[in-house]
Amino acid sequence: NLLYANKLEENEKMLSKKNLHELDREFQSLKNHLRTWAQDYNVHLYLKRRKKDWVGTNEKIQLYLRKGQSLDKVLDLLGFRIILANNSTDKIEDIYLCYELQNEIMDFFITQKHCLFLEAEPKIDINFEPEKRKNIIIPESTQKLLDSNFVPFVKDYIKNPKVSGYKSFHMHVTVPIFLSDRVVETKVEIQIRT
Repeated sequence: NLLYANKLEENEKMLSKKNLHELDREFQSLKNHLRTWAQDYNVHLYLKRRKKDWVGTNEKIQLYLRKGQSLDKVLDLLGFRIILANNSTDKIEDIYLCYELQNEIMDFFITQKHCLFLEAEPKIDINFEPEKRKNIIIPESTQKLLDSNFVPFVKDYIKNPKVSGYKSFHMHVTVPIFLSDRVVETKVEIQIRT
């Protein structure tokens, strides 16, 4: 399938050493910014960068092809994962802090990095049954928690957990990577969770 081959080739270009080196600089910039935020809120954050391995990439592409979805919506091949590690078990205050952190990160990428956020990819797994997982805290209302300008760009698995109980924010940003001969618009997924 030509679409499949093109997506794999695009992934290989995106994962070149130069691109990853420059992306690491962006990650360090975010990390430094969030260090100050964490100190202001007296919380612990763990940040990791990740790239989806070949098997994960292949599985994601196959899933989108089976579902008849556009491969342009496969946006999670590179990512930053931010974990708010305040308590050993989630408390409602931690959930609210995730929303504040979400707004802070989006504001950082827009105002300081001049990046563009991409519309959230389709939700594939949203059949969560809260009565089967009573230990999962779901905020009653998130209307005022997430900046209304950001809503179209965020998959909110905190308000709408996956069937497995997975809770996280997912958002996708286009980060301009400046190489010596060109600018590469690199799509990066940002995940936030407790």
